[in-house]
Amino acid sequence: MNYLIEIVEALQATEHRLVEKALRTQSQTGRRWDLYKMISTGACKTDEEAAMIMYGKEPSSAFCHLKTRLFNNILEVIFPCSLAQMQGQADVLKYECWRKILLAQFLVSREAYQCGNLMISEAKVLAQQVGLLAEGLILEELLLEVQVQLQAEEEEPVGAGEVDALMDALRIDLDAKQETLKLLRLQERQNLHPENLPASLHHLATRLANTHAKASSKTRFWQLRFMLHYQLAIHQLEPAAQYATLLWQAIRDPESDIAHSDRMQALLDISNVSYRMGDVTVARQILEEVMAATHRDSLHALHALEQLFLMDFYNQDYVAAARTIEIALTHPKLTLSAFRISKWRYFHANLEFVLGNWHKSLHLVAENKELFKYKSKWLLGLKLLEMYNFIALGERELVEYKLNALKQLLKRQKDHDIGRCKYICKRIGTHLRRSQERDESAQHYPSDTMYLWTPFNFEVVSLDAWLKTTLQVDRLGAM
Repeated sequence: MNYLIEIVEALQATEHRLVEKALRTQSQTGRRWDLYKMISTGACKTDEEAAMIMYGKEPSSAFCHLKTRLFNNILEVIFPCSLAQMQGQADVLKYECWRKILLAQFLVSREAYQCGNLMISEAKVLAQQVGLLAEGLILEELLLEVQVQLQAEEEEPVGAGEVDALMDALRIDLDAKQETLKLLRLQERQNLHPENLPASLHHLATRLANTHAKASSKTRFWQLRFMLHYQLAIHQLEPAAQYATLLWQAIRDPESDIAHSDRMQALLDISNVSYRMGDVTVARQILEEVMAATHRDSLHALHALEQLFLMDFYNQDYVAAARTIEIALTHPKLTLSAFRISKWRYFHANLEFVLGNWHKSLHLVAENKELFKYKSKWLLGLKLLEMYNFIALGERELVEYKLNALKQLLKRQKDHDIGRCKYICKRIGTHLRRSQERDESAQHYPSDTMYLWTPFNFEVVSLDAWLKTTLQVDRLGAM
């Protein structure tokens, strides 16, 4: 009864009126209304007094249920409930935890410390159950404030150890999220050599290598996602696939507290790795799942379209690829980023090249000013594609000029992963020197395996695809 008395006494006049209105208009609230009036008028101070007035006997389970229903009615007035919008048990528990945190803050601010302490204890159970680290810290701070008021002055408040543990766990969680986002940006816009990745990435990878299984579900998600992308960045595909499997398990766990947006990003990561591992069917199925679970105008749908376009392109299904290009170039989220628009125009230029529309491809390359600034990655792709088009058009002198310029650019990028690009330049040079022996220039040499082609990277038209196109052009010219 104490916590009910405290919360009723803490209500302001407008809040009292809202509670009274709710109890009067709801059906089957007669006893709740009677109990509320007794508490608000001071007619009872204990469970025994209230139970004798209402039931004529000692407190029973019926009386306990009555108190619970009245308490929930008051909560629903103070914090409107939206449980119908919740998806999954983890979301419901998180929502309930926050409701109790807000109620605890409300009670503590009104100096209703006993009831506030009860709310803190209940919220802590929920926070621990779902693995809510930030919420746990808020509750520990509230608990310390309450303990100062409830404990004797000579007693030291407890909970410092829990705060330290929560801080450590939250620090790992924030580090993993922050470094994942940093790594994603580096992967997309630069072509860093694995040895030249920022030291913070290597340091965090070392810390997390053997700890992911011990973390809460929410923290575990970011740890796994970081480790997946880190392994891709250092060109370790097998470990990346292992982390992709663990990430898949994490997002499929019905008890995990992972936001819908994060789940969609994780599915895109897993699809990427599945394709690189050669499982094209699974990669496509995952992309279809993302498309079905998100609005077609969402960023996740646009990201899925990017992978879908590249898969169709690599599979030489140019009709499907062209259809995806058409959808993507009219996507409403495309205008949010000049970089994203330019990347899709670059994809379009690659598609026009393989379709034999070389002048149109060159026009799209020349227009793509935004990607010119990313000299360690996308500019390399633009320069290679430009040379492929000039070779197809028979512009030998222009190819030689562009090739020399690209070699000079590569000399200034020793810290970046340019081995593959240098190798392609070497093959283009071989092609120019053996212009009378085209078939020989297309042969595969043992050194081809030194710098393997990587899907979903700046080299959209692969070296093999260029050689195939070149041979087709040569044969047509010889007829």
